[in-house]
Amino acid sequence: MVVRQGFVVNFVPNFLVIGAILSLLVVFSERTGERRAIRVFATSFMILGCAFLSSSLPESDLLKNQVGKFSALKSVVLNTQLEVPRGENDFVAMSIDGSGRQFKLKQGAPVDVYPKLTAMAWTFNFKYRPRFSLQSYAAYHPELDQLSARGYNSTNAPGFIVFGHESIDGTHPQAVDPLTWLAVYRWYDPFGMSSEVLRGGSILLRRRASPRIPLEASHVSKITVKSGTSIALPEMPGLLTVVSADFRLNWWGYLVNFIYKVERPLMRVSYSDGNEAVYRLSASAAASGFLAGSLSQNLYQVARMFIDGPSQQVQELTFIGNSFFSNDIKISLKAFPVSQSTGVPPPETTIAN
Repeated sequence: MVVRQGFVVNFVPNFLVIGAILSLLVVFSERTGERRAIRVFATSFMILGCAFLSSSLPESDLLKNQVGKFSALKSVVLNTQLEVPRGENDFVAMSIDGSGRQFKLKQGAPVDVYPKLTAMAWTFNFKYRPRFSLQSYAAYHPELDQLSARGYNSTNAPGFIVFGHESIDGTHPQAVDPLTWLAVYRWYDPFGMSSEVLRGGSILLRRRASPRIPLEASHVSKITVKSGTSIALPEMPGLLTVVSADFRLNWWGYLVNFIYKVERPLMRVSYSDGNEAVYRLSASAAASGFLAGSLSQNLYQVARMFIDGPSQQVQELTFIGNSFFSNDIKISLKAFPVSQSTGVPPPETTIAN
């Protein structure tokens, strides 16, 4: 595309300035709909300005060389066929009751893999029944998390889940996609344990006939605390404690988040056994609410929570913001009654010995 030099000098700066002004208006707008509309217009003007500017710049030999290398690499990748052995090994799990019995999950069984090692479905020749977000860390928005949870709550959910306890970026596994995690706890029971997931271990979960916890909480309380204030979690025997933290961006956070992204807030956890840990949080995931009273430290504790019900593993939570967030954090505490009875599992959840 050919753009005259006069057009670039006279009009391109206007596009960029208008985009910058609209970006600032996002900070002062109170309605979500208005912020979205302004953000769309601001982004459009910035893109137009950058597009006209870049189209007027001469293409360098270095850029042509890099594009040529990339095209060659792309051609090699597309023409390379990787042979992956499929279905040659059986997925073996030890009985969760400690009897020492071994089970083999039959090939073709309806399985999802949580949180991320989806290649297992191919390796063991399962009938892959993935959730909406194929891997947990991809559910970076509450709507994506909600769609995955909705799948587990529906009648189309897989009969089995090969379940691991891991995350990336220093986030606690139960706070990455918290709505999906709660849906797993609502609808699945542990059946066996395996060491197949990179030798780190996994739990084989089987779908229940009825939900362990309801969709609606039985008790809700709300408070507002300052950043860095410790919150003592009340003991609620027989109830599952879910905590949500609403981190609100300040004007500086709105601006930085529009341009790129803000630094994540933190959560310090004081466990009942004396241990302490600090985890990163996604502000949007924290607002959705995560299982807080039983923030398991390892896979064994996760298995015990499925088998024995929730236990008060956490004494205190401390939510820590930064310069991008308001100092006031709205906390909501919910409690769900837990039923440990399972009934008869659905017909499709059969195990082959």
